[in-house]
Amino acid sequence: MDLGLEGRAYVVTGDDLLTYDEVATIIGRAIGREVVFRDITSTQAHAGFLEAGMPPWRADEMLLLYDYLRRPGNCFLTDSVHKITGRAPRRFEAC
Repeated sequence: MDLGLEGRAYVVTGDDLLTYDEVATIIGRAIGREVVFRDITSTQAHAGFLEAGMPPWRADEMLLLYDYLRRPGNCFLTDSVHKITGRAPRRFEAC
């Protein structure tokens, strides 16, 4: 069955934008323990990556991604799941 989807790239998202605090709360409910998101600086993240044994070049690359995702406008929703499957995406709480 040809749905006209072949050869295309899709950004797949859920149907709501969640904050890190909301994600921590949902995960905490799922595991029955409190989970807290603590926002840290790029410098703290970099130090943590290195302390965990990450090579410096990879820690630098992770910071590029980390900083990109923190910029306004880089988080968005798409209708890709519905377009591809014909169904609404599952909510994070349901996963």
